[in-house]
Amino acid sequence: MIVDDRVEMFAQLKEEFIDIIIIVALSEDELEKVQKAIFNDKLDNLLKNMFQKKKESRKYARDFIEKHVESVIKDRERITEKEILEAVEISKNVFVV
Repeated sequence: MIVDDRVEMFAQLKEEFIDIIIIVALSEDELEKVQKAIFNDKLDNLLKNMFQKKKESRKYARDFIEKHVESVIKDRERITEKEILEAVEISKNVFVV
């Protein structure tokens, strides 16, 4: 892979990363975890794999990023039924219908 190809693959990766991150509400810690999982010492291999996919390079990048975002989201603490019921009660007192 020549430098121009690497630059193009990095640009695609960056664009896909931004597109996904804008849509998903991540905390600063979660965002940092995703960044470290993608932009690390294995980045060259990722760019090479993207390049090998030719026309599917963007999809490859998007799938790779989404996998790491999903992994971070799965680690979130689950909302309990009790917390949901408390929120409903609070909303009844705050919002008048």
